[in-house]
Amino acid sequence: MKKTKIISVMTAILCFAMFIQTPGHTDAEEPRDNWKLTWSDEFDGNMLNPDVWSYETGNWILNEKGGYETSGWGNNEQEFYTDKNAVVSDGTLKIQAKKETYVDDVQGTYEYTSSKLVTKNKFSVCYGKIDIRARVDSGKSLWPAIWMLPEDNVYGAWASSGEIDIMEGYGSMPQKICGTIHFGDLWPNNKYLTNEYLFKDNDSTENWHVYSVEWEDNQIRWYVDDVLYSSQSDWYSSGRTYPAPFDQNFYLILNLAVGGHFDGIDGIYADPTIFENGPKQMEVDYVRVYQRDGISHTPSTPAHSTLEPYFMDGGIGTMSNSDNGTQISITNAGTQTYSVMAALEGLEVGPQRQFSVDFDIWSSVPRDIEMTVENASYQRYYDKTISLNKEPTHCHYDFSFDDAQNVDLKIQAGNVAGAAALGNHTVYISNLKWTEAGKETVSQPVTVPVTEYTETQTSNVGTKPVSESSGETESTLYGDVNLDRKIDITDMTYISLYCLGDIKLSDKAFKNADVVTDGEVNLADLSTMKQYIMKENVVLGKK
Repeated sequence: MKKTKIISVMTAILCFAMFIQTPGHTDAEEPRDNWKLTWSDEFDGNMLNPDVWSYETGNWILNEKGGYETSGWGNNEQEFYTDKNAVVSDGTLKIQAKKETYVDDVQGTYEYTSSKLVTKNKFSVCYGKIDIRARVDSGKSLWPAIWMLPEDNVYGAWASSGEIDIMEGYGSMPQKICGTIHFGDLWPNNKYLTNEYLFKDNDSTENWHVYSVEWEDNQIRWYVDDVLYSSQSDWYSSGRTYPAPFDQNFYLILNLAVGGHFDGIDGIYADPTIFENGPKQMEVDYVRVYQRDGISHTPSTPAHSTLEPYFMDGGIGTMSNSDNGTQISITNAGTQTYSVMAALEGLEVGPQRQFSVDFDIWSSVPRDIEMTVENASYQRYYDKTISLNKEPTHCHYDFSFDDAQNVDLKIQAGNVAGAAALGNHTVYISNLKWTEAGKETVSQPVTVPVTEYTETQTSNVGTKPVSESSGETESTLYGDVNLDRKIDITDMTYISLYCLGDIKLSDKAFKNADVVTDGEVNLADLSTMKQYIMKENVVLGKK
């Protein structure tokens, strides 16, 4: 199942940083038999469990704000999903696809209905074994699917945050199914890996089978009736550290689509003749989730929160997210403050709760930006103009809200204070984390040597500037550009930015960046750092 979104393109620096990330690779192998059942739905009652399942209705993909984005679920599907086409009886869940006219006041008229069930916001899992025993009727243009999507798109819109297809069937070819993962970058720069399973001896999806995935941090394996037919371990999410995106909570989806690119006529239309004898259905006997030795897993915390890109009203540019931060390359700042914008969306807030945001921000040229916190109606709860230069500045803000709602944090980098006259330039954001008091942060920081800027909405309490030293003398640690006493890809990225003239380095950071010890920081230091991080036989701090 596909989902579209605004395209982002990686810049040269972040692509260079990605180049040295090496995903894990393991050969397909049968795992040890030590899975422990941790959750299941056996469908033994006479109704769907509302504490577990919800209906996703309609024919359109909606965006984060509930706006209509793409019809046919992005796949040319012909059905309208309702909350009337699924029943629980005789120990199974039955999802029925029907040929019937359905009229929706907003989305229009449709000739087919079905149901789509999801566990979003009710049940999700990070790593584990998932078993689904199911059968499905055959017929041209039927598209049964058992699959998973991320509970939160922490790495961005589809397919940056991933998709796991446990089973997809071809109505016209019931003798085979496939198992797939989607990953990589935003559509259309996404990737996928898939394999098919062929049934033997006239067997098919019309009979009962157990469809399974075993999902671990370095490999996903697909089974039919305990027979391994596919394994994948080579995936990525642009600019993120492996095993992203498959290191987050994913929820379950069960649906029976009609038409569309998978098995529809001409990749679109449904075949009405298959319904001559009545509805078609997918039956599910059970859904069972296991964890290795019964141990649950906590999703990984990204090094930097993902910001969604927006370019409008004359704003032109590209935006990319990575573990090192968000880079907004601006060709034209447009006519409005919001013409170029990066947004952290869908933040749940409420009364008697305290929130804060921290981030580091700088620009290749001096300019102003606006930081706002707004709801879906564009009501602003906070509005701050921040002056940027080539030196990273740390910003901290505290918030409280009177009502329970969702808000967006927006970095508006359009035509603020005449920025339209600046021409080509780049705005950098790193270490972004939205925090609720008493709870874990949305992201964890990557340390950068910055100046400090603190402001609160509810008080004047701030933090003191971070000093370069605590008073004790430290020996030079060549390669440690961000002064965190570690040498990693972050340090290489900041050497890159310095070479481009986009940031300045303090005296100590400059000395550590001069890894070839020639009194300069240039491409020779960048090349040596790359060799060091890739574990080539080089020594930092020697000519």
